[in-house]
Amino acid sequence: MTYDFSNLASADFEDLVRDLIGRELNVRFEAFGPGPDGGMDEACPI
Repeated sequence: MTYDFSNLASADFEDLVRDLIGRELNVRFEAFGPGPDGGMDEACPI
């Protein structure tokens, strides 16, 4: 099955990538909304 990822909004793509990497590495990422964080979207407490 193929999927055209270009149809995802940028926020949805970030969520997908975060979830895939978290699953692969067996870690949980914390997502941040828009704000004064210097562009940081995710964090992992390793």
